[in-house]
Amino acid sequence: MTDSPRVRRRTRPAGSHRAATRRSPAGRGLVAASAVLVLSGVAGVAYAAGASSSELSQPRRTVATDSGAIVVRSCVLRWQRSADGTKAEPYLYTNQAHPCPGLTGVSTNADTGDVVITGDTASFGPILYVAASPDETFARMGMIVGASAGNTLVLRLSLAAKAVRGDDLSLAQPNANLWLLVVSSTTPGPTPSTAGVTPTPSPSVSTVPSATPTPTPTPVPSTSPRPTSPTPTPGPTPGPTPSPSASPSKLLGIF
Repeated sequence: MTDSPRVRRRTRPAGSHRAATRRSPAGRGLVAASAVLVLSGVAGVAYAAGASSSELSQPRRTVATDSGAIVVRSCVLRWQRSADGTKAEPYLYTNQAHPCPGLTGVSTNADTGDVVITGDTASFGPILYVAASPDETFARMGMIVGASAGNTLVLRLSLAAKAVRGDDLSLAQPNANLWLLVVSSTTPGPTPSTAGVTPTPSPSVSTVPSATPTPTPTPVPSTSPRPTSPTPTPGPTPGPTPSPSASPSKLLGIF
């Protein structure tokens, strides 16, 4: 057997800065990964605590068109258990893979149980389209969402054909997403005009205008002759009345 090669080590003074800060490639990767985890954790705590829009949101997406700009706001909505474990709390989930343009905050209405989402302006403006789409996890739970938008985006939820509040504990599912989309315009729609438009009547409605009521005429007595009793039809003419027989006195006068 041959002796294994000797490893030569270079030593540096104990106070050398280079010796204290030098890291292997694996060490540098571990430090970078640790920093990412710490920053992610800080961001997650900020989202859960409801950080301000300047910290969390990205600018809304705007697309110019011939008739004005189209504004797109979107985000992912998730739920987590509250600190006391009695309810679920919604929060806007965002990272490099899940941008959140134009939506800034979320809460649950204590009275109605609706989920209320705010945007980066006081109003979303004229609404073109609103969507709230459950992912595969929520879809298996039978989630249906009713959504409306104006000054805020309001969501009303049901699971398995049963209405639930926005803070129901069953919503706190790991990695389950509700995808949100609000599309609006910077140009208001036209005001409907009814000038010169004749409404088409229903077939069952008469188109003849109502006339002034005509007074009911007083009944006039009939002038036609009253029917008379029918004249009896004469019977057959009776024959000659036979002469009475001769009295006994005349018979006796013959002799």
